[in-house]
Parts: sequence; structure tokens; C-alpha cells
Amino acid sequence: MGKKRPTQLTPLGNRLLLGPIAETVDQTPGGLWLPPAADERQRYRRWEILAVGADVLDETLLPGVEVIARMYGGTPVKFADRDLMFVAEEDVYAVVEE
Repeated sequence: MGKKRPTQLTPLGNRLLLGPIAETVDQTPGGLWLPPAADERQRYRRWEILAVGADVLDETLLPGVEVIARMYGGTPVKFADRDLMFVAEEDVYAVVEE
């Protein structure tokens, strides 16, 4: 039997594989820690692109780039003990440039 290759996810079509970026948490006056996702008005999130499908047209969407995308618009997947999200190219709102 040959060597085992590391397992990898590759999006198909115009899909992107996104991973969450660590976010800071706020503490309430009562001592409770609230992550930014606890704000029910928030409908978007900052993500890092992990992989790009072959049919993605926007050349700025590359692995390692940080983007703003819908928080609940994609297909969540747990892979290698990480919570990831598959999204369509049109569900990405902006590229984060710092």
C-alpha cells in the first residue's frame, strides 16, 4: 500500500471554502463573555478563503485572502475538527484590505 496523502477539500464550480477568522469577544458588565456572533443583527462575518473552485471568475478571490461574506448563506461543514463554510462566489460581499 502506498503513502497516504493528506485529505483536502476542493470546492467545485463557483464555490469557495471559507474558514472563520478568530474574533475578539466582549464582556458584559455582569461578567458574561459575548462573541460578536451573539449580536442578532449581524448577518455577515469575516472569513479567510481556504480554497477556490475552478469556475470562480473574480481573480482577487484567492486562498489566504480575507473576505466579508454572509454568516448563514452557505453550507456549513465540519472537517478535520474545523467548522468551515462552502459559499457561492456571489455570497462574498467584499475583500478585506488592510
